[in-house]
Formats: sequence, structure tokens, C-alpha cells
Amino acid sequence: MLFLAVFCGFLAEYKLEHTLEHQRGKQYASTMLEDLKADKQALQSGIRVNNAIITFIDTLLKLYHPDAKQPKTTSQLYYYGRYGLRFWYYVDKQVTLEQMKHSGTIRYFQNPVLEKQMVKLDKEISFVKYWDDRDKLFNEQAINYSSRLFNYAFLLTTPIDLGVLEKDEYATGTHHPPDQSRDLFLQSDPPLVNKQFELITEFLNFCNQRIPVLRAKVFVYANTLLEMEKITNDLMKEYNLK
Repeated sequence: MLFLAVFCGFLAEYKLEHTLEHQRGKQYASTMLEDLKADKQALQSGIRVNNAIITFIDTLLKLYHPDAKQPKTTSQLYYYGRYGLRFWYYVDKQVTLEQMKHSGTIRYFQNPVLEKQMVKLDKEISFVKYWDDRDKLFNEQAINYSSRLFNYAFLLTTPIDLGVLEKDEYATGTHHPPDQSRDLFLQSDPPLVNKQFELITEFLNFCNQRIPVLRAKVFVYANTLLEMEKITNDLMKEYNLK
């Protein structure tokens, strides 16, 4: 009888601990879903902006290709080349995952599939940061070309594609005024600080070197986004969250 009483007490304690861990797991899942929502929005924006940068750089390189028959203008350098000077980096918002990782509380996710997904997500985020760091290596060169090649006053008034402009740029006042017609601008001839063909070629080479890094960024952003979608769906299903 004594053994049975002790055993029943052990089972009750085990069940209570299991219930508490499930509740804690649900709490972590709820906050993680908020992190994932913010991260997914950021990555979607990053994919859109970096794809736009690639598209504009590609267009510029085609226009300035030796075999291109279309006349080469300084307005093309301003309009398309400005995107070669643009950068977008991912900012990790996975506060909950970092907290759980360092405190060892990932074990609260009693589903082993979820645990594996968290590890995979952490790995995907490390890939994102790696390629962002690779892209940051171009930043100093971009500043150099911006000051040596482009006239700042005309760079500011170059019309921007509103499909690429991020909403928060309006709030911060950092956007370029979209008050000029794109076609009208491309017919103009804004002056460059330096018209040396060698410098223009250097800038085009710089843009071309960025493209594979930008494509890699978009690829790992997309993979990370897919992983976040999987974890979001599984967390909602596991803990009956909406």
C-alpha cells in the first residue's frame, strides 16, 4: 500500500509537471508567433527590395553593355545606378527563440519535430546574417562611388519607383521626392561629378559584383521565410492558437 501511495504521488507530480511545461510552452509559442509575424513581414520586404535592386542593376548593365544599341545617358546612371547604392539588411526579431535557446527552455516544446524546426530556423537565420555581412562589404565602395561619380543634388531629385519604396521611408522622411516623371527624367542629361569612362566602368563592375550576393540573399531570405511559415503553422496547431 505504501509503495502504491508513493507511486501514485509520483504519477501525480509527473502529470502536474507535464501540464506546467505544456502551459509554459504555450506561452512561449504565443510570444514566438508575434516574433515570427514581424520577421516574416521583414523578410517579405527584404525579398521585394533586394529583387528590385537586382532588376534595376541588371537593366543598367544591359543598357551599358558594349553591344547595346540604345544611347547611353547620364540619366540612366542616376535612375538605375542609384539602386546599386541601396542596401537592405535583415534585423533578427527572434527574441523568444534566443531566450529559449540560451535558457534551455526549448524543451518546453515537447514535440520533437518543433524542437528540430527551431534548430533549423536558427541555422537559416545564421545563413541570412552571413550573406547580409557579405553585402555589407560593398557599403564602403558604394559611398565612394556615390561621392566620386554622382552629383548629390541630382541624386536626391532622381524619381523613384514607388513600387520599391518602403512605407516607413515616408515616415522617416528619407525617401526621394517622386515628383518627376520617370520618362521626362530619362530624357534629361544631369551632370556627373566625374565623367571619366574608367570610373563609370568601375562602378558598373561594382554593381555586377553585387548581383550574385544579392541573389544569394534573396534565396536564403526565401528559405528562412518558408521555415518560419512551417513553424507558425505547427505552433498554432500544437497549441491550438490563432
